[in-house]
Amino acid sequence: MNRRTALAALAAVALLLVGVALGSWLAGSPPPPPDPPQAARGKAKSKKKARPVAPPPGERMPNVLIVVWDTVRADRMSLYGHGSPTTPGLERFAKSARVFEHAIAPGTWTVPSHASLFTGLPVSTHGANASWRWVDNHHVTLAEHLSANGYATYAYSANPYVSGMTNMLQGFDVKRYSWEEDKVAAAAAFREKLLPSDASTEVSPAYAKRDPNVAWSHAVYKEASGLAHERLTTWLANRPDKDRPWFAFVNLMEAHSPRIPSMEARKAVVSDTATLNRGLKTDVSLWTEVSAILGQHRYSDDDLRAVRGVYDATLVELDRAFTALIAELEAKGALDRTIVILTSDHGESLGEHGLWEHRYGVWNTLVHVPLIIRYPRGLEPGRVDEPVSTAAVYPTVLDLLGLPPPEGLILPRSLRRKKQNLPVYTQLTDPYTSKLGPFRKRYSDLDFTPFLRTFDAMIDGRVKIVHASDGAHELYDLVDDPEEQANLFARHPEAETWIRKLESWRARVPKADPAKRNAADLKKGRGSKTERKAMKQMLEQLGYVEDDEGADDEEDPMGAP
Repeated sequence: MNRRTALAALAAVALLLVGVALGSWLAGSPPPPPDPPQAARGKAKSKKKARPVAPPPGERMPNVLIVVWDTVRADRMSLYGHGSPTTPGLERFAKSARVFEHAIAPGTWTVPSHASLFTGLPVSTHGANASWRWVDNHHVTLAEHLSANGYATYAYSANPYVSGMTNMLQGFDVKRYSWEEDKVAAAAAFREKLLPSDASTEVSPAYAKRDPNVAWSHAVYKEASGLAHERLTTWLANRPDKDRPWFAFVNLMEAHSPRIPSMEARKAVVSDTATLNRGLKTDVSLWTEVSAILGQHRYSDDDLRAVRGVYDATLVELDRAFTALIAELEAKGALDRTIVILTSDHGESLGEHGLWEHRYGVWNTLVHVPLIIRYPRGLEPGRVDEPVSTAAVYPTVLDLLGLPPPEGLILPRSLRRKKQNLPVYTQLTDPYTSKLGPFRKRYSDLDFTPFLRTFDAMIDGRVKIVHASDGAHELYDLVDDPEEQANLFARHPEAETWIRKLESWRARVPKADPAKRNAADLKKGRGSKTERKAMKQMLEQLGYVEDDEGADDEEDPMGAP
């Protein structure tokens, strides 16, 4: 019997013992696992493969739950000091968790950032970006690795980019989408929240600029936080393999445009009637937001205050949904034996730096995201002030479970230790410009080159250095200038040293290798023509796809090069 076969046999025996000892996921908490060593790091030697490792006999591994609040920036959360009570439930939860004050997303939008979360790799290494919206099969995702180690895996997504259409969820046994199995219930939840006087978005009942050629019916599937909770707990209760530990992932889209929070949520964070009413009337349709980016529309200070209040209200709804889920896990005895991680894939520009949505830069409004990890048995609660990357979630989970990484996979340092003393990186390797197509035709005299740039950024302590592809580099002191208003690059004595340090990292980090793609990658599993058309419509209504001189056609909504 070879070593791999022996390990697999040992894993099977251990899982059988776990089943006899525990019986059900609702049973009492098992003894905590021993203090595991930090996940190993080393030089890649061969093609990456998930390798099973047996838990100690008679002991069940902890469960793992990762919740992504899509499009949520940390500075709008009361947990991180925002003045409005956007996240009171999360504040209570965080008292027994580790809160990372300066968590940085590896990318600025869904595909690259989620791919880094699932693979532990920098954006330029995994290669999932605007031109290649796909996670190559040779990467071993966290779900694949945990599945190989005996975990039942489940994913619920309200984001079409976090689906089988991008291979983002490879390794999950069960995948459920709000726009498929739950489309009727999701649409009902969406319509229940619509306010008759709301004229702010394309889906709002009183919106006056509706394009009769665009059917916004597909956007109704994104308000699914309540459904995600219900479906996850139903899966946990009904799955046939209740003796196995589980890994669940949930993506929630309430904070993503078009935003339609309930009136109750709006009133929780907006106290004056004038601002409340302005939030219902200020046009934040995709066309108007992009017009503002290009200097063709202006939002007043009152408009901005109102729009940000609407955004805050969506966080209230996410907070309530998350709090309800945690309460149910606690009531069923599962919370303290579950590693719970809450984070986001990216933030959102709300008029800062003249930008909207989440593209065209690496500002902290786009990359400073929440990261809270709760597992009292293996992670001391507290707040961590230094910068960390959400790409380190992968090795942190393995560290807490006592599992080594997949063979040959080089991962970041686990966040289990409170002090990292390492720089953190974020990238925009491929600008997502498809939305600009109609504007290039209408405003042919405008200079669009600033929106075609790529960026690499490094945050090291209080310093943030940005390498722009056009040479317009930037340097900010995030302590004295947290809003990144004063570019110190031209006058800072250490600017050239910092930029060389960033350039050295850019040169060292492995680049995505298209030669490793297999036939499934090249085919990209796009589904039927009907499915592709439906996916394209959904992405358009979330602001991702437009007719950019043929860049994103109906046959290829996921953007093959």
